[in-house]
Amino acid sequence: MITCNQCGGENQPQFKFCFHCGAPLPAAQLAQVAAKVQWPDNCPQCSAAVAEGQKFCGSCGFGVEKYVLQQASAPAAAAPAAAPVATATPAPEPRAAVVEEYAGEVEVQDFVEEVLEEVSVIEEAVAPPATSTSASSLRASTSPNLAGVPSSAPASEPSLVFVQPNGQPGDSVPLRAGVNVLGRNQGIEAFDRDPYVAPEHLELHVDGATALVIDSGSPNGVFLRLTEPVRLQHGDELRVGKERLRYVALDEEEPRLRSPKGVHVLGSPRGSAWGRLLRITGAERIGEAYLLQQREHVLARERGDILFPYDHYVSGRHARIFREEGVTWFEDLNSSNGSFLRIRERAPLTHGSLLLIGAQPFRLQLT
Repeated sequence: MITCNQCGGENQPQFKFCFHCGAPLPAAQLAQVAAKVQWPDNCPQCSAAVAEGQKFCGSCGFGVEKYVLQQASAPAAAAPAAAPVATATPAPEPRAAVVEEYAGEVEVQDFVEEVLEEVSVIEEAVAPPATSTSASSLRASTSPNLAGVPSSAPASEPSLVFVQPNGQPGDSVPLRAGVNVLGRNQGIEAFDRDPYVAPEHLELHVDGATALVIDSGSPNGVFLRLTEPVRLQHGDELRVGKERLRYVALDEEEPRLRSPKGVHVLGSPRGSAWGRLLRITGAERIGEAYLLQQREHVLARERGDILFPYDHYVSGRHARIFREEGVTWFEDLNSSNGSFLRIRERAPLTHGSLLLIGAQPFRLQLT
């Protein structure tokens, strides 16, 4: 464990900033912890060769740096775990969702956490390069470019491919040219196992190297991974890690109290606030509400303005929401797992576009 010099709090060895107060952790302690064990020559998960200092395995995506730090913080008497030998084993069958009835509502446990691990395959190898975005370039675009992350090469036949936790392709949903109506209870295993998928969830219109996705009015929508800053509209929904967030523009929000004729409703001063982010915790349920009043707010797990410290799928600095000349923008900060925007009824797609359908990630393969 690493002790924060500012508040005295204990932190996990992989943390670079204090979980309790957000202060930077002592660099000397971080180096001391990392030096306790030797960097492995091979990936502990698949035995592929890794270089010293390599954060992730280039073969299977295993978090090598996190493994090293965990080994460094383990008791001295504990024997280091031997690297498993890579053997040809059949792919495990997908685990069924654990559904629990409570107070007349369905709560799905473990399922979301398990499938959201699959988004982590979008690591540094496929993440878009970090670029500095100027205000002029943002103002030049009034509509988002929602093209997904391209994969290496087009497929021979169009399909929607489930992304497994190890980054390998899983179940493949074949697509035909024209209209494809997709959802649960249609004999598609990838959708049938997900209770967040509606019977008619989306339509995919395939036309050669391009496609169009249309949300069929599903409760959980279809989310598309962002590759550049997007201009937000009132009511837009975002997925950051496991968090589902809704943007509210205060100038466009419906008044909760109607003013009778000739009478003004008294309220507290709004000050410089221009919006809110609402954390959606269930059907018609709102958890925390984050007031937006600075020019920029950073969404993060460790260091930022809006923190999700218990969501390990959120990066240290994940994304930002900011205001530019009266316009609200949202931008991913080259996070490991990406940021997603719920499509506004329809959106164009290209080969390699990454979608969240229900609670599962899918990559579009086009010819």
